[in-house]
Amino acid sequence: MRNVFVLDTCAPIVGSDVVVCRTESELLERWADFVRRADPDILTGYNINNFDLPYLLNRAKHLGLKRFSFLGRVATAASTVRETVLQSKQMGKRENKAGAQHTYNNKI
Repeated sequence: MRNVFVLDTCAPIVGSDVVVCRTESELLERWADFVRRADPDILTGYNINNFDLPYLLNRAKHLGLKRFSFLGRVATAASTVRETVLQSKQMGKRENKAGAQHTYNNKI
């Protein structure tokens, strides 16, 4: 079963559980609760480290959702974003801004 989290309304999607939320805060909280319950080994997606997760963490912080960043298996450890730089003779210097590599660390 696929899960789809939406704001306001959405037409039914075959093979999916559509979770309808009234506010962005509710959507983020319900998604974070889903991630905690599902307890995935990894989260993956296209550009998830460079955009999606940093965006979600920043939106949750902006909205004052204090529990949102606790997405990992250690219940007392918040997920954070740390910008890094990758440099090699072959690839050159890659700073992580728009296409930057972000790492997520659980810190106690």
